[in-house]
Amino acid sequence: MKDWFAEKTQQLNPSEVIAFGVTLSSRHGKVYEMMEMLKFAELIAQDKIAHCVEELSYDSKACVCTFVLAASVKKGDVVANKLFETAKKAISQFEWFGIIEHGADFHLEP
Repeated sequence: MKDWFAEKTQQLNPSEVIAFGVTLSSRHGKVYEMMEMLKFAELIAQDKIAHCVEELSYDSKACVCTFVLAASVKKGDVVANKLFETAKKAISQFEWFGIIEHGADFHLEP
C-alpha cells in the first residue's frame, strides 16, 4: 500500500495547473498546497486582479508559497496590498517581497 502522506509522495498529478490565468505549481504535488493556491486564484479573479499575478509556486520542502507578480505591481501599492490581504486569507505561509508571512492555517495534511 502506498503511503500517500510521505514527504515526497506526489498526491496530485499534474502538479501544475492554470487557474484564472495564473500558473499554480506544487513542488511535490501536495493537495493542500494546490487547494490554497486555487482558493487564492479564485479570490483574486473575483476581485478582477488575477492578471496581476503570473505564477504561484509552493515549495513543498520549505512549506512556502512564492509569487511572480506582474511587472506593474509594486510593493505598497493598492494592488499589492489587496493581493497581500488575499494571500493572508488563503495561503498558510508565503514569501512577500522577501519576507516570510503567515496567513490562515489551512494546512490540512495530517
